[in-house]
Amino acid sequence: MPQIRITAFRPQKPVDIEVFAKAIADRAGVDPIRLTITFDFHDNTTYHRGRKDGAASVSITLPEINGEEFIKNLGVAVAKVTQEFLELPENAVAVSMRATPKGYSYNRGEFK
Repeated sequence: MPQIRITAFRPQKPVDIEVFAKAIADRAGVDPIRLTITFDFHDNTTYHRGRKDGAASVSITLPEINGEEFIKNLGVAVAKVTQEFLELPENAVAVSMRATPKGYSYNRGEFK
């Protein structure tokens, strides 16, 4: 299950996170129920990004079992959708993808 965290300046208009998740899922070819997305919006007193054009920073963590091709495609999908929804200039979204070799999940009372 990919964990996606988007850090950016607060957008002018609200983002519907369900529509946002569906857009990523459609581009990446994944069921939106598999995505965990967190928006971390700030103003210029709590967020410094070297660029002055409203750039966003995204961190994605997911198991490496998903494979390199899927991980890269997901990164591109998240970058493009973030750019569109936050109305950012082209190439203003930096994405860091961390594939974990082994991890444990405790979900619904069970380790998986």
